[in-house]
Amino acid sequence: MAVSFCAAFCCALFAGRCLRNVRAGSAVAVLLAATVGLTLLRTAQFSELQQLLQPKTALDWLPMVCLLNVTCVLIAHAKFRVACGVILAVLIPVRLLWGSVYLQPDQSDVSVVFVVLSIVVWFTALAVPLIMRDGCSGHRISWNTTVWGLSIAGTATLIALSGSLTYGAAAGVCGLAALGVLLATAQIPNVAAVPFVCLIGLAASFSDLSLLVAGLMLLVWIAVQVADQVSTRRIAAAIRVGSFCGLLLAGSLTLISIAADNQDADMSAYHGGMLSHQNWSNSEFDKLATERPGDTPVEKSSPVSSVESAEPQDGTADPFGGLE
Repeated sequence: MAVSFCAAFCCALFAGRCLRNVRAGSAVAVLLAATVGLTLLRTAQFSELQQLLQPKTALDWLPMVCLLNVTCVLIAHAKFRVACGVILAVLIPVRLLWGSVYLQPDQSDVSVVFVVLSIVVWFTALAVPLIMRDGCSGHRISWNTTVWGLSIAGTATLIALSGSLTYGAAAGVCGLAALGVLLATAQIPNVAAVPFVCLIGLAASFSDLSLLVAGLMLLVWIAVQVADQVSTRRIAAAIRVGSFCGLLLAGSLTLISIAADNQDADMSAYHGGMLSHQNWSNSEFDKLATERPGDTPVEKSSPVSSVESAEPQDGTADPFGGLE
């Protein structure tokens, strides 16, 4: 894990320096750094690098998704880039959600509507950074980049708190890639949000991240990118404040869910201990009621033995032994 973190950060610094004067160079740098970091995160040996060409799980597809986004941002024609971005925004969730537990046919109507609405929000969150007319946001470290940093840190933290450490580590890799590009080029490309949006959808589909928290986080990412495109400062500031409030709300819901789960676990352990103690007490009481370890069995003497004990030792019986 540490190797993937270091590789993503160093690759972002190097690629950002080399491509800073190239059109869409920062976007290419952050996506290439994220690809390298995610690939190393999933491979423990050099022979496992074939997963990049033969992905098996949803997380294995993320490096391929980053490379596809590189080809999209390099398209010069605006209409072609928008069309390519929309196509990728539709195809990426379909590929990543293949076999998700939330797409079973036995779901109720309400849950299906809620899931479809969440997927639509996911489509939108993926399409927004791919069709932006401005490839980068923030030409210096300022309030704009601070909001980006809070969104990245909040996304990685909430995904990890939901129980998915693998997706949380992947979000950390992408965050270090964005940080390296920021230090090298003094700007963050909007396309850097694509891996985080994908990880939010994966954590909600294959892990324990709730759909409500995932939807709030996707709306936060949409607001962060839309705010960079708004020319009016007050409106942009209001959108950023709203995104920050949404991030706080998502964090609060996650902490409340964790506290409720811990309370339920403590109550279950308490009731389980009480039940086992009650069963032990009943069994011990029954045992003590039927067996008395301090008592010794008393043997009753029979009349025959008494008579035999009264007989003389010479073997003759006294007919008047019982008379006084």
